Amino acid sequence: MRQAPTRRRRVVCTVSADERWRGILDALEQAVRTPVSASRILAGDSTALPAQGSRADGEWEPPTDVGALPVALADRAARILALIDERGAETRALLSRVAEHRDALESLARPTAPAPRYLDLTG
Repeated sequence: MRQAPTRRRRVVCTVSADERWRGILDALEQAVRTPVSASRILAGDSTALPAQGSRADGEWEPPTDVGALPVALADRAARILALIDERGAETRALLSRVAEHRDALESLARPTAPAPRYLDLTG
């Protein structure tokens, strides 16, 4: 017996491009504003770093399925980009200071054990 063809339902997205972009920008801004705790990282807390692929890990790319950024959100996107640049500058300055401290520590003479002067053959 042959089945009647099934009707396919058309799914309509009720969220506008503006709303989707607002959500995307909200998530990006939150990720940029969330501080990374150096002390938690040094203590071995793996939750202190952004999750791989969370888009807070430095590899954010704009989504391809929502269309172009609406003109109404361009100023907000520019402010978030400026914040990202600011965080980048702060991070580079911090890395530079860490490198200076590391170099200073490496330049210190390391104590060495004195060479033995006598050999005890009797035990």
